[in-house]
Amino acid sequence: VWSSPAFTSHDIDRERRRLLAELAHRQKQPRSLADDAIEASVFGHTHPYGRPSDGIPSMLESLTRDALVEFHRRHYQPAWAWLLAVGDVTSEEMGKIA
Repeated sequence: VWSSPAFTSHDIDRERRRLLAELAHRQKQPRSLADDAIEASVFGHTHPYGRPSDGIPSMLESLTRDALVEFHRRHYQPAWAWLLAVGDVTSEEMGKIA
């Protein structure tokens, strides 16, 4: 169910490895290095856009399941969602579907 994801250790570890591999690959690409240099010169090193990958590996390594659960609890709430319907359906029918 989208409202209460499992966040299994297996899934978290798999995604962590995928993101770290993607970051390592990105840091070897001339285009990515050029983009980072341009962003640093435009935004400066003190702005988050000026240091796009600083701290990401250590952040990913230290991320815990509890932190993910708490982030999800705070930021993914049905009260902030919209349900839109297009077509030949009444609001009563849509209420039953929802």
